[in-house]
Amino acid sequence: MNKLIPLLAFSVLLLVPVGAQDAYGDTIVTDFPITITCTTPVTEQLCEPLFSANVETQSELSVQYTVTGHCSSIRVNVFLDGNFVTTSDFLGWVNTSPPPPFDELSLMTQIIDLGPVTPGTHQVSLQGEGQVSGCNSGGLGVWTGTLTTFTNSLPPLSCGPKTIVNSENQCIPDVSQVCGTGTFADFDALMCFGLAMNTVGGELLDINSVSLLVASIGVNPVITGLVGITIAGVAGQVVWFVHRR
Repeated sequence: MNKLIPLLAFSVLLLVPVGAQDAYGDTIVTDFPITITCTTPVTEQLCEPLFSANVETQSELSVQYTVTGHCSSIRVNVFLDGNFVTTSDFLGWVNTSPPPPFDELSLMTQIIDLGPVTPGTHQVSLQGEGQVSGCNSGGLGVWTGTLTTFTNSLPPLSCGPKTIVNSENQCIPDVSQVCGTGTFADFDALMCFGLAMNTVGGELLDINSVSLLVASIGVNPVITGLVGITIAGVAGQVVWFVHRR
């Protein structure tokens, strides 16, 4: 069994993350309705709480705020993952005839580019900030609008034979198909175990921070696992990781 180890040690197949692909999907536009009643003192223009939305993207992330219901001029402070990014221009309000210069204000921000960002889920937060105008005589009480996000995603991941897509959108071994004669699948550990090590054989092999179980799984079986090699008619297979230390 020991003579298998040097050959197998250089043949470990790692996870294939989505980010390894080059083609990006189309832009995804999502609207999040906002209605915030401020808990700050009536004399405060900077409103709390903030509005937050979790968005998932591969790289692209842009946002836009549109006024829908408040009755005074506000602007929004934009945060990404809890970090302040920028403040918009002041906006007008709907269904009123404000005096100049408020009647010239836009009802939506420019599209604000927050990307590129790392693949995964990010939190976008907006904080309303008022100014004396309309129904605002010294403090912001309520603001209502729509947050629009522009994101992108990769095309559906296509995994190879004997693999499946996990919750993190990675290709991993399908142990129900990988495990061979003399082993059984442990779906929690994502590996195969020998039914009886004294007859199946095998030993643990440490490679960097991963412990692997190297086992002989029969004479000339069909090798369907991650790594297989046959020496003198006996097939050996690396049957995934045991743990990370």
